[in-house]
Amino acid sequence: MEATVRLLTGHPIPEGARLADHVLTTCPPERAEGLQRRARAALGPAPAAAELEQALPAGTTHVDGTVEPLASWLRVWDWSPVLTAPLLEGFGPLLAAVRRLRPAGPPDPRAAQPPIPLRHTVALAEEELLDLAAAASPLEAAAALAAAEDTGADGYAIVLHRLVEADPAAWSADVPAVLTALNRAELGAFYLAATANTAHRPGALPAGPAPAARAALHLRRTLPAPVPGQPTPTVVLFADQALFDLLTLVWRTGTDLAEDLTPALEHLHTLATPLTTPANPPPAPDPGPDTTALADDADPHDESLAPTPAGNLPGSDPAVRALSCLLEYAAAQVRTGTPIPGDVLDLVARALAARSGEEALTTALGVALPFLHRHATEFTAAHPGLYALTPGRPTPAAAWLYWGGYDPLLLTALGPRPLLDAVRANLPGADRHLAHTLLTRTGDTDDFLGDPQAAWTELAAPPDGAPAASRLLAALAAHTPHRTRPGDTPPDPATHHVLAAAAQWWTAALDADLPTGALAAAGDFADTALDDTVWLPLARRSAAHTPAQTRPGDIAERAAAHPHESDALLLTAHLLTRSALASWHDIEVRAQARTLLLAADAQSAPEHPAETEQLRLALVEAGEVDLARTTSTTS
Repeated sequence: MEATVRLLTGHPIPEGARLADHVLTTCPPERAEGLQRRARAALGPAPAAAELEQALPAGTTHVDGTVEPLASWLRVWDWSPVLTAPLLEGFGPLLAAVRRLRPAGPPDPRAAQPPIPLRHTVALAEEELLDLAAAASPLEAAAALAAAEDTGADGYAIVLHRLVEADPAAWSADVPAVLTALNRAELGAFYLAATANTAHRPGALPAGPAPAARAALHLRRTLPAPVPGQPTPTVVLFADQALFDLLTLVWRTGTDLAEDLTPALEHLHTLATPLTTPANPPPAPDPGPDTTALADDADPHDESLAPTPAGNLPGSDPAVRALSCLLEYAAAQVRTGTPIPGDVLDLVARALAARSGEEALTTALGVALPFLHRHATEFTAAHPGLYALTPGRPTPAAAWLYWGGYDPLLLTALGPRPLLDAVRANLPGADRHLAHTLLTRTGDTDDFLGDPQAAWTELAAPPDGAPAASRLLAALAAHTPHRTRPGDTPPDPATHHVLAAAAQWWTAALDADLPTGALAAAGDFADTALDDTVWLPLARRSAAHTPAQTRPGDIAERAAAHPHESDALLLTAHLLTRSALASWHDIEVRAQARTLLLAADAQSAPEHPAETEQLRLALVEAGEVDLARTTSTTS
């Protein structure tokens, strides 16, 4: 029984799950009650509805399962195939919410097989090759690799990676010579991929990236094309990786490929061309005068004309990476004052027409969207789908929100209403970009969305408005400067504007009469650099509106430093609301509340007797009954 209880505090392993299943199902009746009580304590309490909605809001597709309390709840999900019905009592809503993200359900941990380490053993020892390269030269080590009895084995990919990583400058000093010594396409591909991976290291590629890129291009063009439907050979995978990385480095550094530029571009166009063919071509319509339509007459905003998302290209697919590489070339051309090549824009247009639903394609275009928005204005104006934010459908704009850096110009092009809708639909990154814009626009923080109070009201409108408002509030707090600690760098004076904007938007949320739960994430402001005279009243109003605040322990700790402030006393009393406080925060909040109350009681003349007694009552109702006996003159 002891082992079972300890096992339930961690994630299940096959042997442990089988033991727990045996103990839980065969426990003698006289000991079952005690086992169930201790097992339930090990699993932790079931989440309240408000907590569950905050951690796993409806419609979410991405969650961080490593942070509490979600990490503990997911542990119950992992154990659920083994747990008995009494142990799962109260966890039904949690299991249903997680099942929306994982429709297949939790795997049975009793049947799982322990992972078996996969080792690629090779004839030559890595340590011997490291010594040989250091004592003689990389060329000697390369010759030894070429002469090995199992030369070209996949295991040498790791060996060459570690060899090059140990001394990038020496291994990349003469790339053609090393390739000649390796004398095999497989070893050459492994070596070039490792060289590209270490190109950022000091002293690497002393002759520049052009010789390595030329070698990678020559090697890749000598390899046979992959057979459709068959696994891509390892040598091709590594050769592609090396070529894309090295060409990207060439163009980002402004290196001249000279006569090899045209073959490189032709090769990339050849690789990217499959993106212009639909993965599942639609059936041809029946000919007839009533069904014929010209492409120029189509409404670009009509999503029914867009191809159905088809295929599942990975981001590492050669076609996608080739397109990304061509966009890098276009950016390099713009930096020299040359317009974006028309054949690159034509390729993008045809790929959008054929596979606009491919997430890998839209991600590649989303990363390049700020560049295209600035330097290909006619093209982007002719393809409004680049800027679409459609929940449940991959688009370049949605990919930029998730992966891209802040770009006020592009954000303005998306528009305030579509961005608010994206926050409400919980498109990843939308709240982050919007929060950054609201906090950093100098002098006109309310211009992007108009009146702040009206914007909050619009965002929090049902359905799903309260969680959306809470997410934006959390994003605002995350982008607000945090409190400094002793020894930290003093805050930049420019942060005063950001702090003022944060207080403005937080106040507007409080004044907007939002639905219950919309202010839950106001607790995230507990660690911000807002002055206590600003933070305390806003935090008190937020807790009065939504007692189930995030980071209640941090709120209580900050409030406990102000026993002379009525807002601190009332704020802490709101946090102690039993229906709002989760058990894992209960002890911490009560401890801070006791400290605050005792400090308030220690005053010779209580400054806020009514608020002090309200906090005392909240503590007593929370279980701190000893505080009912007091010598306070207000008792």
